[in-house]
Amino acid sequence: CTGANDHIPWAFLASLINVRVQKGILMIPEYPLGPEHNEPEIGRALQEFLEFYKCDYCFEEGFDSWREWLLNRVNIENLKFGDQIYAEGESAGGRALITILFKNADINEGTHLPIRVDLDRFGMLGHYTR
Repeated sequence: CTGANDHIPWAFLASLINVRVQKGILMIPEYPLGPEHNEPEIGRALQEFLEFYKCDYCFEEGFDSWREWLLNRVNIENLKFGDQIYAEGESAGGRALITILFKNADINEGTHLPIRVDLDRFGMLGHYTR
């Protein structure tokens, strides 16, 4: 979770290495940031991302599935979609990550995706303690 997508997306080098080694896919959801946006707006955007991921639809012409579209676009041998999701977030993205975990697990409205591991980083804590 990295935020409003009004900048070039970033990720930690360790995350990128892990994705490459695991032959995984890095997905960075777009969501509004506070304090300009309120918690319900942020939660709704993250819920929509979870539903998009689970439903596997695609906005690209000629494709019914984002997984099908992605497989068509990348040149990686033996790329497949497993049953494990690794979620990571930092700072505001860490807060978004917690929101995703709760929304995913909600008994009535949750997407119940198999999020197996999560990593929550608050890199600015050291800065704030100075």
